[in-house]
Amino acid sequence: VGNYDGTVQLWDLTPPEPREKAELKGHTAYATGIGFSPDGKRLASGSFDQTLFLWDLTQNPPLRQATLQGESVRNGWVTLFSADGRTFTSSGGFPTLYFWDVNGSELKVRTKLEGHTGFVMSAAYVLGGKALASQEENGRVILWSVATGKKIHEWKLPGTYHQVVPTRDGRYLAALNKNSLVYILRLGAFSDYSGK
Repeated sequence: VGNYDGTVQLWDLTPPEPREKAELKGHTAYATGIGFSPDGKRLASGSFDQTLFLWDLTQNPPLRQATLQGESVRNGWVTLFSADGRTFTSSGGFPTLYFWDVNGSELKVRTKLEGHTGFVMSAAYVLGGKALASQEENGRVILWSVATGKKIHEWKLPGTYHQVVPTRDGRYLAALNKNSLVYILRLGAFSDYSGK
């Protein structure tokens, strides 16, 4: 859980009553984005202090492995690992996303994703991890190729939006707007977007 004071709390959900397992300190402003690696061994935390921390959760207490700063992690709202753990997504300037290559505890920027015009509220890997769907507050949803970083499709939904959530198979996307309406986008298969 990311908190307004910059701390990140880890909770153990296995017992009947959840208990706090650790408190991670270091951010000096709201910890806005939290993302676990698929193996559960690492955690990325973003913040409005314009830093992104990578934590080693195999240590007790968890150890900060890396500190990233700069435009590519400026608001920290999106911190997301792909299912295979080889790609990481962060939000930089409010309309901008980045793909990173993951090599152990090292992250290296691979691609800058430009196409949004408003604040990017959320993102999710879809279509078997071959694409990323990102959603901005003004209703624009963009589908990106993970391999190339190119925009392969775009939707414009009415209203103001807060979150996108994929189905388990990654072929449908639910988009929630501020009026509690949910739109379902049928993504199909990645091959449907071939050549784009």
